[in-house]
Amino acid sequence: MKQILIVEDEKKLADLLAFRLLALGYEVHLAGDAFAAVHSAVEHEPDLILLDITLPGGDGYSVVENLKEVEATKNIPFFFITARTGYQVRQRAEQIGAKRLFEKPFNLEELLQAVQDEVGQAVPHA
Repeated sequence: MKQILIVEDEKKLADLLAFRLLALGYEVHLAGDAFAAVHSAVEHEPDLILLDITLPGGDGYSVVENLKEVEATKNIPFFFITARTGYQVRQRAEQIGAKRLFEKPFNLEELLQAVQDEVGQAVPHA
């Protein structure tokens, strides 16, 4: 089963994303801060990480930098989800290797389609 790690400190948004991804048949893990994000990624080795840039205990950039230092997690694809906007944010996201960047508020259906495009379609639970 495809695994998605959601790293988001806004609980309502994290829960909404988890609910929709679970309904599509993905296994979902949640982390609300930078430390938990790295720990969960190393523990579960997800197929994709949905990663907020602004987090307690660090930021999405530092999470990615830490994951790139670990053999098992260095190639996990990730999408940034952020309230930050502007050219510099997009440029930094591209430089660090983000597959996509979604600015809040984003189109949920577009994000879900991007997840399916990146990791493949999951089979919904019966």
